[in-house]
Amino acid sequence: MIFTSLAERCELCSFVLSRILLIDFQKRMKPYHFPIIIEHDSDGYFVSCPVLQGCYTQGDTYEEAMTNIADAVQLYIEDVLARGGSLPEIGTISLTTLDLEIAA
Repeated sequence: MIFTSLAERCELCSFVLSRILLIDFQKRMKPYHFPIIIEHDSDGYFVSCPVLQGCYTQGDTYEEAMTNIADAVQLYIEDVLARGGSLPEIGTISLTTLDLEIAA
């Protein structure tokens, strides 16, 4: 490959370096699966992540609520890690119903 200018060489080197760094970063990534609870009512959607105490958000639509909880969880984790903390152990969460007979 013949370069016509120093700028082209620098641009290629920058591109190659960015790809190497991205690959290295992706190798260090570990997938986590955070349970969330989504509730819908007349005001929209309320979403919480029960394993991250106090991590919740809302949205007018389901999609907006999902985007917002992803942002909230990411910010929560960044804050915990920045303060030297660690991610919580994620155990099993069961979702069930409670059947009661209530006098009306």
